[in-house]
Amino acid sequence: MDLWIELKKERGHLLLEVLMAFLLLAILTGPLLHLFHGGRQNHVSARKHTTAAYLAREKMEEIMSAGYDFAGEEYEAAVGGFEAFSRRVVVTLLEGVPVKQITVEVTWSVNERQCSCELISFLAGR
Repeated sequence: MDLWIELKKERGHLLLEVLMAFLLLAILTGPLLHLFHGGRQNHVSARKHTTAAYLAREKMEEIMSAGYDFAGEEYEAAVGGFEAFSRRVVVTLLEGVPVKQITVEVTWSVNERQCSCELISFLAGR
């Protein structure tokens, strides 16, 4: 019976207990938020790398399908529809053989840091 009376007297939590619970929650929330932020940054970075690889491959396919005679010299241009990206094409004739080395480089900036994706292929004349 005395135990029942003691339990009935303790109706709420002490202020110290509530403050300790909030402190524990605050300590655990910080690293979790940092983890989610890092995951988001990695997702954005992977998306940009994938887009750059797609744009480089698209240009490489365009040059390869045009053929050996239409593969020109070096030029750089912005990519239509993708303002953050720039594409540079370099076509080099290899000495002694009718083969052109085609390099397509796509560049973009992330937090004032230059990133790039480069594809290299060879195109032979007939």
